[in-house]
Amino acid sequence: MKVKILFFTAILFAVSINSQTTLSAGDIAIIQYNADLNGSGQEVIKFLALAPMESGTTINFTDNGWLNSGGFRTGEGTHVWTASSNINCGEIVTMNITPGSFNLASNGDQIIAYQGTSGSPTMLFAINNQGSAVWQANANNSNNSALPTGLTNGTNAVALNEVDNVIYTGSLTGTKATILANICNSANWGPGSNTVVQNFSNTFTSETTWTTSWSNPNPENYFKAIIDGDYDTATDGNFTACELQINGTYTLTINDGGVVTVENEIVNNGAIVVEDNGSFVQTIPDAVNTGTNYTVQRQSTSQLEEGNYTYWSSPLTSSTLAEVTAAQRYYSFTASTQTWVAQTSASTMTPGVGYINTGNSAITYPNTYTASFNGSAFNNGAISVTLGFSSDGDADNDWNLLGNPYPSAISADTFIADNTSIGGTLYFWTHNTADSAGDNTQDDYVLWNGSGGTGSCSGCAAPDGNIASGQGFFAQALSTGTATFTNAMRVSGSNTLFYKGRPTNEKDRIWLNLSSKNGFSQTLLAFLEDATDGVDRVYDGLRLNGGGKVSFYSILEAKKYGIQGMASLDTKEIIPLGFEAAETGSFKIEIDHLEGVIKKSKVILIDKELQVEHNLKKEPYQFTVNQTGTFNDRFEIRFKTKEKDLNRLKRKTLKVHLKRNHLLVFSKETIQNIAVYSISGELLFSKEDIDNKKFRLKIKNIGNRKVLILKIQFADGEIIRRKVFNQ
Repeated sequence: MKVKILFFTAILFAVSINSQTTLSAGDIAIIQYNADLNGSGQEVIKFLALAPMESGTTINFTDNGWLNSGGFRTGEGTHVWTASSNINCGEIVTMNITPGSFNLASNGDQIIAYQGTSGSPTMLFAINNQGSAVWQANANNSNNSALPTGLTNGTNAVALNEVDNVIYTGSLTGTKATILANICNSANWGPGSNTVVQNFSNTFTSETTWTTSWSNPNPENYFKAIIDGDYDTATDGNFTACELQINGTYTLTINDGGVVTVENEIVNNGAIVVEDNGSFVQTIPDAVNTGTNYTVQRQSTSQLEEGNYTYWSSPLTSSTLAEVTAAQRYYSFTASTQTWVAQTSASTMTPGVGYINTGNSAITYPNTYTASFNGSAFNNGAISVTLGFSSDGDADNDWNLLGNPYPSAISADTFIADNTSIGGTLYFWTHNTADSAGDNTQDDYVLWNGSGGTGSCSGCAAPDGNIASGQGFFAQALSTGTATFTNAMRVSGSNTLFYKGRPTNEKDRIWLNLSSKNGFSQTLLAFLEDATDGVDRVYDGLRLNGGGKVSFYSILEAKKYGIQGMASLDTKEIIPLGFEAAETGSFKIEIDHLEGVIKKSKVILIDKELQVEHNLKKEPYQFTVNQTGTFNDRFEIRFKTKEKDLNRLKRKTLKVHLKRNHLLVFSKETIQNIAVYSISGELLFSKEDIDNKKFRLKIKNIGNRKVLILKIQFADGEIIRRKVFNQ
């Protein structure tokens, strides 16, 4: 990225391709079956969807029993159901099965529903009708079954008296948990007909309507939420719903910090307004959003003058640059030629693509202004942008201007992990250098990758790993292909200004600043178990070339890095540092902040020119530059750590591997408990009382998630959190 892309200033915001919906226990419930319909030999099973499912979702139904040692008994069959269209919450699905190896016995059997494979199933629901409403101790014959691992009788499994045609007759209203509890109560079942497939006389209530309060329980992902009165999350609260409908002239307003999550479609006959820093999240990628009265507001950072530029991306399906602001100049970036192309206010913004414009011409400066995207539906699902790649060996010809296309934040980590055709570092513009000191310098870019982020001024917070709606950014293409945004990247909240940050897990990292009278540059050194001492796509980020009064970097394989991730800290390791100076005079190197074991280490800066070793922990290092140029041989840095602290670090060293959902953890110390979370904080798996230095397991409900968070507790009580990438 050369100076040709530097004459613009930018706003900086903080922050599927799904083959099928990944379900959890209790997301469906069997509510009827006929073992032999009218002597035809045909079998019928009905189940209730308690979570939305996208088209193509598959569920396995087997009459093989479950062994108390784990695993299915063999000898019977499995029916595979595939959703031919999206399934909404509350829908009843009927399966007509011609018996083959799957053949329900009239003298007792079981139906177990699961996703995944028979060798590694994710249990969803199970029903047993052998004996007297109890699960058997073991599947010692084809009629018996133990309760499947991962299910609880009365919660997401039910045992009935022996009967070959049965139907649920209980209440069908209440929360998802209440409906499940009722279905899993054997007292709420009765004999069904063996001559006809019965319909349910009761009506499933899967809607709740807002006027000035909710008509049923507050929305959850089982309910369709109907807005029949103005709703504001600032006073009425956040909510999650299966579907969303806005009636008449009413408005749903999602305020600063508010979050609304909708699993499936939106029917918007009124209006939806997402205010600055609000978040609207959808899950099903091909859910249809109808209506056109959608608005997303984003506020710019303070602009010094009208001529400052801002990077944007549209969260709506069809926006024009005029919706951003009334500006004098608009541009897009053509990746194939690495050039800026002038646009007009009437130019359409392509979802996933970044754009820039000058400030609002109707206001005085310094000032902020608010972009108001409106007039079309929210973007949802997979959005792909074709990358420009030169294949000429010059990485400086492969920059692409992209942007978050959703009305919610996305995880930068997941975006990087899912898109291997781009480099592992994203670049965001801040324009923190004073205009008089050299307008639009390369070091006004802040960087983010798997090692962390850099700031652009002393004390400035670095990127936190979330990219907010409306944010444009640069990424470098590594090959031909596309950059794809998916619903799996979307996160709830974290949609505030990019630099406000959020709590992060402490790692062994140090941020170093180089400053002069008119310049500033920051570099990050990180010591990570998953990094190597070579070049890593996810953990190393190149420093952009030129344009500033100063540029500070570490040196690896003769290249300049603004972020360098390395293997675990070694006190014998010496890391070369370099800098560029476009002015002379007094310079200063200092610690901005640090984390982990480095807090207890001496940080020794070596000035080879003056033959000085200086502890940066005590005070910054002042030196003089008498001529401009590039200085790659003057400075080195190393760390002196007390042996007990280094031993403690090594003792807690973990080797974590996650490939195709198979998790392997190795440690030098006994592991007690492990919990696995999604990037948005959802608990996917937990295991207690491991009491071992090695742990191996296939995690069943990862789905298509590429980035996970591990929380590992050792026998001595210490907890370590580790980010891992599912390869």
